[in-house]
Amino acid sequence: MLIVGSVVNIEKGSTKKAIEILKNYNEIKVYSTSEDGLRVIIVFEVDSEETLDRICNELKQHDEIIDIGHHYCNFEDAIEKIEKGEITPEMLSFKKKIKII
Repeated sequence: MLIVGSVVNIEKGSTKKAIEILKNYNEIKVYSTSEDGLRVIIVFEVDSEETLDRICNELKQHDEIIDIGHHYCNFEDAIEKIEKGEITPEMLSFKKKIKII
């Protein structure tokens, strides 16, 4: 399981609707909102990086959600599986990213 702390950037005036969207996902817990309502602090609890990417891509399809920044990732369960030889790590997201200057 991955536990990921993230900041969701919200379109001005869309805080309530964005929080409703976020709360529709069992994998997301909403913790806090900035005073101006433009940022929401959430935690994902997902089974894989692919699930995290899928949910983030779905969320970004909503006009109310501008972007999602991941600030904390706990890969503890994955490390145990790697050490036991149960899985081989892949750097899926890093292969797809392009640096923009």
